[in-house]
Amino acid sequence: MRSITISVGYGWASEQPVNLDKRWQELRDFCKSVASQGRNQAAASLKNAVSDDADETTRTGKLIPNVTVSRLRSTAGRFIWESITKKIQESDILVFDITPTKIKDDGSARVAENVWLEIGYALALKPDSVYLVHVDSQGYKSLPSDLSGLTVGTVTRALAKEEDRSLRASLAGAVRKKCLEIIASGSDFNH
Repeated sequence: MRSITISVGYGWASEQPVNLDKRWQELRDFCKSVASQGRNQAAASLKNAVSDDADETTRTGKLIPNVTVSRLRSTAGRFIWESITKKIQESDILVFDITPTKIKDDGSARVAENVWLEIGYALALKPDSVYLVHVDSQGYKSLPSDLSGLTVGTVTRALAKEEDRSLRASLAGAVRKKCLEIIASGSDFNH
């Protein structure tokens, strides 16, 4: 069955296992929340597009594809780049965190080089499906000049207090659009 895939790429610098990493949890929770909003928007669009027949509305409500959120990381035992590029190709929406991570003993922080490489590859394949996030609202300042002009949204645990409405609306709209495309194509999907 066909579902929409949001893949999240970022530099893991935590001492904890990846699945317990706080940054991964923030990004995952944000993407899940946005996915729910986008699916609800797609359902509302369909409901408004069908007749007032209750059976049709009920049937249409079951057409909304599921959305999965996963880390963009290599599969064990495979060449890393081959594995990452395959996941990028298979993803519907890609979110990359460009928050610098502590990676040196001297305390200096920078965005992991692999994240820049993955962003470049994703932009070459799916320029309209790539979103950049940062923990700081001034994160756009860390973009290399070749990427200036891309929107960088903020994702923090305190989203309820510091909601990045522009990023949320953009991502939810992308989920809505993808849901409607899948439904229109008649692809197999989850509900």
